[in-house]
Amino acid sequence: MADGLTATERRLLERLQDEFPLAEEPYRRLGDELGLSAEEVLSLTTELCRRGVIRRLGPVYEARALGYVSTLLAIEVADEAFEEVTRQVNAFPEVTHNYERQHQLNCWCTVLAATDRRLREVVEAIKHMAGVLRVLELPVHRCYKLRLAFSFSEVGEAGDAG
Repeated sequence: MADGLTATERRLLERLQDEFPLAEEPYRRLGDELGLSAEEVLSLTTELCRRGVIRRLGPVYEARALGYVSTLLAIEVADEAFEEVTRQVNAFPEVTHNYERQHQLNCWCTVLAATDRRLREVVEAIKHMAGVLRVLELPVHRCYKLRLAFSFSEVGEAGDAG
């Protein structure tokens, strides 16, 4: 994953994963930590987004604590319909993640809705899409939160100033 990234980009990516500063000038604070200007941090972040290295930069909310309901769907989609089903599934604003898997259940997505009724509407619509052969619902019964952060440093590069 770190292929094609500069040492500075890797350091920035590692820092962006760990408590984005809630400050009036967050990019200046990040820059101070990384030895860069606020403009350099913003420019690098924008470029990493443009290149698709960063998919999303934003908060992660505890949706259940906010009253939202969710489920994970494991969907079997006919190969010839996969692209169209994926397009339709992704059109729902309630679908937060959608991944292709190398498995009979080849499309996995998370549906997050404000109400049980809306969750059911989205799930039922997905179940009835042309090309959907089977839908397995996997709702959360017990939530385990793991802290996940990716390392972008290469062996022997710890402490590299960039």
